[in-house]
Amino acid sequence: MKPWYLLLFLLFFACAEPVDHVISTFGDGTPKVVYRYLESDSLNRTETHFYSNGAIFKKGDMKAGKRDGKWQSFYENGTPWSVHYYQGGLKHGDFTAWHANGNIHILSFFDQGQKIGSWVFFDEKGDTALVKEFSPSN
Repeated sequence: MKPWYLLLFLLFFACAEPVDHVISTFGDGTPKVVYRYLESDSLNRTETHFYSNGAIFKKGDMKAGKRDGKWQSFYENGTPWSVHYYQGGLKHGDFTAWHANGNIHILSFFDQGQKIGSWVFFDEKGDTALVKEFSPSN
């Protein structure tokens, strides 16, 4: 193969853009689950799940077929519901959840899938309702 063919081949694949793939739909045909990935790499993708009204329900990244990085979920009106972080398919890092009114519901932490540290739960008015301590053995 001539060197310029190899360069053209590399440039073509280096500039490839991810493509949306509709995985499932609602009865009316609107997307329910969409994966975005390079054609040659479906295990490394961004997933977006929708409500029937088209609003995003949850979204996040997959690496090697496992959740990785930031995953967000939303109420049907678009208000944030929760934010998790994953590492190799396990919850790892801060976890925050909100009430439907936008006030924080839970502040917590995971370490490789284990609840750890102080988990603080709030009522819908924003007042602390409960603090629970977790160690890896709980």
